[in-house]
Amino acid sequence: MQSFRIKPNGHKEIRNKMLMIMIPIFVIVMSITSWTSFFNTSDTRSTVHHPVDTTLLMISIASFLVPFAVVSFLMFRFFTRLRKMYESYELQISDNLIAREQLNTPTVSIFKKDVQEIVKRRKGGFTVRGTGAHDVIFIPKQIENYDELEAALDQIKPVSNKSQKSNLQLIQGILSLVGIGLMYCVILVNNKIIVGVAAVLFVAITVWNFIQTQKSKNVQYRAKRFKWLSLIFAIALIYIAVQKIMGYQLF
Repeated sequence: MQSFRIKPNGHKEIRNKMLMIMIPIFVIVMSITSWTSFFNTSDTRSTVHHPVDTTLLMISIASFLVPFAVVSFLMFRFFTRLRKMYESYELQISDNLIAREQLNTPTVSIFKKDVQEIVKRRKGGFTVRGTGAHDVIFIPKQIENYDELEAALDQIKPVSNKSQKSNLQLIQGILSLVGIGLMYCVILVNNKIIVGVAAVLFVAITVWNFIQTQKSKNVQYRAKRFKWLSLIFAIALIYIAVQKIMGYQLF
């Protein structure tokens, strides 16, 4: 049996790449939220001109700094768990089976005869797909003995550079970004038709993402449990949408 693990400090490379994506998105979202809070508060004030409105300025700053502090703490905890998760990563290739084991994550086992394709991703990692939609093993490029692993995978199934199947992770990532835009439509837009359509699409995306997350064997158990909060958030957004469409308070 062959066994492969993540190389020492390999998680740092993964962490840095994730930060390069997460930080700009967070700054953009928080900036929009801060400016929205500033202008909405400004509209409720007197129309008398004030050279400098310290209260509005402090509200705008707080609406950025408080979420920033909270998200920074959550990101610290997330990356701490990420390090433990990648340090526990182990890929095993036996005579008739390829399996991935990881801390607090369902084990993925695929019989060699059931491997449908092995794809070498553009950035160097590998994806092994079995017969089931969720029988997928993701192998990061930070794996030890990379060349030896690639040769072993090529013996199971010729390694391809192009997948014949859709990338579910990419689709989920795109839909998550679309969901953020739909959320802001519901909260900021007053047109009833736009609010209604955006709310329905947001709920549909949220429910689909929730189902895919629960079925996935590459998502930690903690993340699966945390995903239930997205359904609560979807209900809250429906409440906001109904308020706007019907023009009255529900409670």
